Amino acid sequence: MNNSQIAVYHTIRNSDGNWAGWGPIGQQILTQPFYVCGADGANVNNELQLLFETCANSGSLYHTIRHANGSWDRAGYVQSAVDLSPWRPVADGSAVGG
Repeated sequence: MNNSQIAVYHTIRNSDGNWAGWGPIGQQILTQPFYVCGADGANVNNELQLLFETCANSGSLYHTIRHANGSWDRAGYVQSAVDLSPWRPVADGSAVGG
């Protein structure tokens, strides 16, 4: 893999403790290549609600859903729906507004 090949992968830990195989998800959720700098997720009604930050634009948050059937929704840009500008990180690692 070189710097022009960016991949984001996902796997599932089953209830028996075994892990499923890794699968790439990057092109399923965003059309442009990206690196993930931070992520958090939650199980809501047996679907993964995933919030992640891309490294290309620090403070840009995206949200997507992995459905129980294994399909992914396209990631939505959180700031287009909610004004998070008061909480955007600044260069020294603190948050503005918070």
